[in-house]
Amino acid sequence: MASLVSERYEWPILDQKEGTQSNTFMPWICSVIDEYKVTFPDGYKELFDSTLSEYKLITGDKLPFDNFGEFQHFLKKSVTTQIGEPTSRKFKVLQDGPYHLRGTLQEKIVGGTPHAFDGFFGMFIDNLKKRFAGQTCVVETRRAEERPSVWHYTDDTGKLIPYDEETNNEINLCLQFDQPPIFKQIGEFKYLIDPRAKTQTNVYTHTTRAIKQLETRPSVKRWYYINDGKKTPFSEEDNRTIKSVKSGDNPRLNGYELYLDGLFQVNDDGDIQQLVYEGGNKKKRKTKRRRSIYNKSRHRA
Repeated sequence: MASLVSERYEWPILDQKEGTQSNTFMPWICSVIDEYKVTFPDGYKELFDSTLSEYKLITGDKLPFDNFGEFQHFLKKSVTTQIGEPTSRKFKVLQDGPYHLRGTLQEKIVGGTPHAFDGFFGMFIDNLKKRFAGQTCVVETRRAEERPSVWHYTDDTGKLIPYDEETNNEINLCLQFDQPPIFKQIGEFKYLIDPRAKTQTNVYTHTTRAIKQLETRPSVKRWYYINDGKKTPFSEEDNRTIKSVKSGDNPRLNGYELYLDGLFQVNDDGDIQQLVYEGGNKKKRKTKRRRSIYNKSRHRA
């Protein structure tokens, strides 16, 4: 598996007071943007945590984060609120310089409302300059892996179920570029997905499931279904079942009857999902039914 870095930018930690806090705020913001990787000096995150503990002890203030990792979760939600989505594509539309957003937008992102955390930020920046002046925070733009892994979660029977393509890409980027675990809304539930711990936790029920990383090759021929507008691969076992079906037969999998020539599947309630085949020429199969297509979530807790 290969990952290529296409761009690099350095934010220096200066020893004197600046008229702007961009040298501190922008590495924070870039660290939660998809496709950006930020490398902080060794000990940076520990200094953040110790300064935060000291600040809370002195002031008694309550902040919505207790360490740098939680601060990054806070930032990612704030970025989504302020610019729409935490992607490099959206960031580049709004930037007014290399890896830079206008000052008022920076303040809204890092503080929720401007100046909300000025007391803590001032204390941390003073400590930062004393300890790390002359060092840099390095921001890199990267390209996703040429041969990405496919992530699966386990259902109640222990069967491996693949994530949809969008979620799978987010998990790979999180692991590959040392980002914090991701929060993901899938169907009616919200999950914390931690690829390092290899767990998926329902934030409402606290049910935890194991997740597993499997490598795939770009040439693999595979069947997918469209779930809530997202292309979701069938499991390896289900793909083998579909490929073994004789022409004219309609296999039944996971409560759905598959009409392979019509490229759709339908359950007993009449709910229909589109099917997609990639990686080779699909054999023509006879079928008696064709119906209009719409999407319904199949993801369960």
